[in-house]
Amino acid sequence: MKNNNPIIQCHGLYKSFHHHPILENIHFNVQKGHIFTLLGPNGTGKTTLIKILSSLITPTSGRVSILGQDMAGNQLQVRKKIGMVSSESRSFYWRLTARRNLEFFGALYGLDKAACKNRMDALLGRLGQEKLKDIQIRNCSAGMRQILSLIRGLLHDPEVLLLDEPTRSLSPEAAKQVCLLIKEMAHTRKKTILMSSHNLQEATLLSDRMAIIRSGRLVAVGTPDDLKAQIGLSQDVPFDQVYEKFIEKGTMA
Repeated sequence: MKNNNPIIQCHGLYKSFHHHPILENIHFNVQKGHIFTLLGPNGTGKTTLIKILSSLITPTSGRVSILGQDMAGNQLQVRKKIGMVSSESRSFYWRLTARRNLEFFGALYGLDKAACKNRMDALLGRLGQEKLKDIQIRNCSAGMRQILSLIRGLLHDPEVLLLDEPTRSLSPEAAKQVCLLIKEMAHTRKKTILMSSHNLQEATLLSDRMAIIRSGRLVAVGTPDDLKAQIGLSQDVPFDQVYEKFIEKGTMA
């Protein structure tokens, strides 16, 4: 039975910078325990949308609701229940080790040192990255910092995860482990996950539903099979062909 109370809801979302529209008329819902993936070319508004959902920036108009609370008046309460993961590493302290960085962010989340250590060790072990904690951030590769961004976003065990290209810069093996963890978080632990990705194969395997964005507008929303049917292609067609058709078409089916 379909849940009538989605965890994430966007209604008529619009965002502009200097009178230039970045996102226009965005509508979608994400159900509890689902993985919802944003697809689209670079510069099409995916990261902006994730930043709006995480309350890092405010929409020009429209409404966002997370966990039944309107973000316009409940940002602080909702933010505590959200884990945000981006590919930006500037917020880490580069002269400190990964361990010290995660302890600092754990304290900001309200975790005591023992709880933070247990959570950190569990996540590093789950991803096969135990040796990473004693390396200074300045000596970490882009892939290592991406792993640490993911762990930082999961430290406080949030109900909602917002992941901006979570496997970017990762080796194939590390990306596989991250994808397995994402799937486990959603389907076993019932976390609600919204992520962006440029990896169409990864997105198809992970997603319960997905949205394709072109020039700041949604051009398709549905399951991978739904999108194939909407564009009139058979189920055995590779998803990259489906994606290309929607990007070329540029309007909702």
